[in-house]
Amino acid sequence: MALGVTAVVQVLLALPILLAGVGELHTGREAASFDIALAVGFALAAWRPERARAFVPVAFVLAACLTVTSVFDVADGMTALAHEIGHAAAFVQAALLWALSRTTAVSRGPRTPATVAP
Repeated sequence: MALGVTAVVQVLLALPILLAGVGELHTGREAASFDIALAVGFALAAWRPERARAFVPVAFVLAACLTVTSVFDVADGMTALAHEIGHAAAFVQAALLWALSRTTAVSRGPRTPATVAP
């Protein structure tokens, strides 16, 4: 449920940027498009928890990349820490996704190899 809520919030935050062009127009719209696409992935994982495991690496790579670039940008004075702290939400979403994937993996029991008919 929490992952679904974060997906909805992410879309609601991105829509004004996408539609109204708040901030730098082109870059802002590209980032908002990416945020909405990512939110759809989180919403799908929340709706179909058995598929959450596939999204975990993507979520953690995104969170790590946002953290690294934020550190560089704050250190170079390109942005303020207060602006970049919002990227911590990516780690929250990644952790929720990971927890969801672990919960559904445990509830399914051990995995067995799929058999393929000739």
